[in-house]
Amino acid sequence: MRPFNEYERFIRYLKPIKGTRLLDVASGTGYLMKVAEALGLKSYGIDISIEACVIASSVVKTRVINANGEYIPFFKYKRNSLK
Repeated sequence: MRPFNEYERFIRYLKPIKGTRLLDVASGTGYLMKVAEALGLKSYGIDISIEACVIASSVVKTRVINANGEYIPFFKYKRNSLK
């Protein structure tokens, strides 16, 4: 697990525009999504572990789904339809 301050450094390195979306594959604890939301991003998470999804869902108020990151179910939606 990374130190919490490293998540903010990573997101700031990407220079995202507020309101854009972030998909956290293998979201684990959900800390990356928590920082992303604090910086004005809309975050979504996916993890193969049910336990990780439960933990991440308790950390963030966003959509976290249990699925295999190699077969991301979000891609079945049309571009820009994920809300």
